[in-house]
Amino acid sequence: MAQQQNKQNRPKQPQDPHAQTAKQLTSAVQRLRGWVGSDPSRTPELADALVALTRHRLLGHAYTVAAPDAQESVKLAAQLLTADGPIGPYTSVDDAGRYVTAVVQLAVIQSAAGMVEAAAETVGSLTELREQLGSLPLVAALPPSTVVWALCCTARGALEVGDAAQANAYADAVLARVAESGLREDSAAAYLVMDADRLVSDARWAGGLGSEALTHAQLARETYDLEVDGRLVQAARLSPVLRQRLAEPLYGLYRDLADRLLGTGEIDLGTLTRRRLVELLSAVAPQEESARVQLAASLADLVRDLRAHGRDDEAELVAQELAALPAGDREAATELAGGVTRGQAPIRWESLGDFAAYAGVESGSMDVAVVQGQLRRDVAERLAAERAEAERLAADTREEARLAAERRAAERAEVERLAAEQAEAERRAAERVEAERRAAEQAEAERRAAEEEAERAERKRRREERIEAHRLEQERLEAERLAAEQREAEERAAAERDADPAARERYELERLQAELAELEAAERAAEQEAAAQEIAERRAAELEAARQAAARVAEDERIAAERAEAAQLELERIAETQRAEARAAEERAKAEAWESKRHEEERLEAERAEAAREEAARIEAAQVAAEHVETVPNEVVEDELEPVELPPVEPEPVGPESAQPEPAEAESVEPESAEPESAEPEPAEPESTQPELVQPESDQPEPAAEDELTTTYRAWQAAKSQGDRKTARALNERVVELLRPRTEQDLAEYGPRLLYALEELSSARLRAGELFASRGPAREAKALAKSLGRR
Repeated sequence: MAQQQNKQNRPKQPQDPHAQTAKQLTSAVQRLRGWVGSDPSRTPELADALVALTRHRLLGHAYTVAAPDAQESVKLAAQLLTADGPIGPYTSVDDAGRYVTAVVQLAVIQSAAGMVEAAAETVGSLTELREQLGSLPLVAALPPSTVVWALCCTARGALEVGDAAQANAYADAVLARVAESGLREDSAAAYLVMDADRLVSDARWAGGLGSEALTHAQLARETYDLEVDGRLVQAARLSPVLRQRLAEPLYGLYRDLADRLLGTGEIDLGTLTRRRLVELLSAVAPQEESARVQLAASLADLVRDLRAHGRDDEAELVAQELAALPAGDREAATELAGGVTRGQAPIRWESLGDFAAYAGVESGSMDVAVVQGQLRRDVAERLAAERAEAERLAADTREEARLAAERRAAERAEVERLAAEQAEAERRAAERVEAERRAAEQAEAERRAAEEEAERAERKRRREERIEAHRLEQERLEAERLAAEQREAEERAAAERDADPAARERYELERLQAELAELEAAERAAEQEAAAQEIAERRAAELEAARQAAARVAEDERIAAERAEAAQLELERIAETQRAEARAAEERAKAEAWESKRHEEERLEAERAEAAREEAARIEAAQVAAEHVETVPNEVVEDELEPVELPPVEPEPVGPESAQPEPAEAESVEPESAEPESAEPEPAEPESTQPELVQPESDQPEPAAEDELTTTYRAWQAAKSQGDRKTARALNERVVELLRPRTEQDLAEYGPRLLYALEELSSARLRAGELFASRGPAREAKALAKSLGRR
């Protein structure tokens, strides 16, 4: 129940009056169609309803929806025109006006569909009908919208065939009919007035009259903006019918106006109009496909105009927006038709006659030049106001584009620098890998050469051993053969010796000689074998020495490559160390400058506080002296007064530490290694006879911990100066851990040190690529800086 009540109390969305009227007219046409089937006498009512419905749709540029009913309207109006006989002086004026209006409405639809010449011929076909009607007051019976549409279709046809003079003559007639009919004051005919001004602007532009063309293009834009009333900015909230009706003339109207502003030298106004068109199309594009193509075309036109006038920074930004659109939309944008081409030189034309201009009896007093002069003056005043605003917006846009271009240039430079560093690192890595590969290949080649040499020597040794073995085998076989022959000879000799003693002696002598020869042969063989063994051993030693020499060469080359790589790494480490030292020196210089500035500010503050205390003491002493003078009796004569010594005014006792503020050190070896004592005096404690309370041990800092903090801080600074990042970061974290509890006890003394250590730790983690780890110290440093009043 509560939900229903809330729905009832909720304000309703505003309705579209144009759509409501179209719905009512459509319902009337449907009812009359049903009645005409049973009552043909109501056919004129149906014909009038069709004409009214088509007129209403054309006033909203609903050409596609109006086409079927327009054709039926022409057919039905023609039947009613010829129902009572041939066309002539006795033809009904109402039937003739209905037919002319229906034909003109059909011509308007043809012109909107791109058949401009056919539309002009359709309107021209009415000339014979008007002549047949003779003196009938046909023009007076026609609605002003019909007359304006007829003249516009004829003028469009003249522009299509290149007859600019004829088009401008009809454009003058359009201006006269619009002025005398009061259509500019009719909000329902806003689109008709806009179309009339666009026609006049196109005709003047084709005739070389740029200023007059710009005047009527501006008038058309103003009429359209009043009708739209900013509703396209929130296009998603509009109904589809209303959104399409409001967006239909947007692209052509703003495109022509921007082209003519730029063509007449209004650069800032032209680009501003083009940007406004892009803004409105961007709001409509998510819901309308045609608007996406028009948006791509508008962005391309804006890029072209900006580059043509030397505004490259702005053109680059718009080009990025254009590149983000789908490729299909960009390609379809190139196929959109352009506007009317500007004439080379101004032309002149003759005015139309009353018949061709659809002029009535009361039209004689309407002067087109007067009407156009008044319109030009009104538009000139509004253009002057818009021009100043456009120049301001153009200056802001150029500045934004310049800053954006500088940011893009800086980003590109940074990207190029990083790419160059990456390429250099990759090149060095590739060179190192290539050197290692070449060294490995050389070592492998040398190892293979040594192995091949050793293998050749081994094969040679084995071949020599086989030859030697074969030789020995041959010698053994030869020795056995000789031994066998010798045994046979001995056997024969023994047989002969047994027969002859002299032969036996001779045999014995030969045997002894043979044994001696055998012994000598054995000795020579042993010597030869020893020599061969010695040669083999010498060759083996030479091969082993060659192999060891090759191994030593490979090892030397490997060691040389390792040393070269180590030297390269050492050079890179030294360069990185030097860069780190330079950055550390720069950071220390900044810290020292900041610390010096802070010390100077604190010193000045202390001096001001001391001066204030002295001034307060002087004022108090003067007050005491005045009080003492008042206590002297009034009877004492002024001459007899003796000077009275006033007791010295003692300032309030202060603590020993704050009696004389110690000046801050002018220079510091390490950044924020010590904080200056506060310049303001602490309030004096009144003397008391009670014993002074001793603070608990937990409140007093321990000397050992203080020594560790000092030692760690110095070691940290030394590691930073040496470029040892790992050790410096570990010591930095330890310094932060030691300073946190002391900062809680004494924020003024240890707070600045902890702030410096936290900022250094965050920077160290960030340089190491630990983005998330660097955020903790950064947040803690920011909170501590706020506590110290530095931010």
